[in-house]
Amino acid sequence: MEDEKYNLEKTEARTKKIIDNNLKEHLSDFVTEITHGLIDEEKNHITTEVKKVPEIFVLLNDKEHFVPGKKFFCSNEGVVEYIESEMDTDLGKLKLLHEYCHKVFSHTGKVSDHEALKNERVAWFFAIETFEKFWRVIDDGMITSVKQMFNTYEKFILEKSICPSCGTTGSEFAPQKYTCENCYTDW
Repeated sequence: MEDEKYNLEKTEARTKKIIDNNLKEHLSDFVTEITHGLIDEEKNHITTEVKKVPEIFVLLNDKEHFVPGKKFFCSNEGVVEYIESEMDTDLGKLKLLHEYCHKVFSHTGKVSDHEALKNERVAWFFAIETFEKFWRVIDDGMITSVKQMFNTYEKFILEKSICPSCGTTGSEFAPQKYTCENCYTDW
């Protein structure tokens, strides 16, 4: 029992170290992307005009990877869709960072429900960390909104596992493929 606990703690510590190293690398890339375009290359300083523009909007200049749309979303190709009318709010900026984190961490393609929930937690965690590092501390209202969005996503994941034939909760046997142990339906 002690060996299992030790191995679990060792694995958790190793995972945290990997995530921390990845975070440093990705945040470095993120800072580079944010500051790219803020520097006036001719004068090699930040211009006063550009300093007035919130840093998050610099990302939106990359029209190949950031496109206005009807929702906040990161496609399998790494294109981040965002709602343009929400970009003047802190919550809109946080949602954009969240989707950007999915892009940075390559959260694309079909994954298991467990992996999808883990990816969602990681993206929110790093979006909040980044937001607080570059802008300000997130208030209770924003935290409540994030919790609601995560709970909605979690509910969506759970509903996918409900058997369409008998209504019991099935088991995921492959990414996004389920089987019902009650009526043996696969979907």
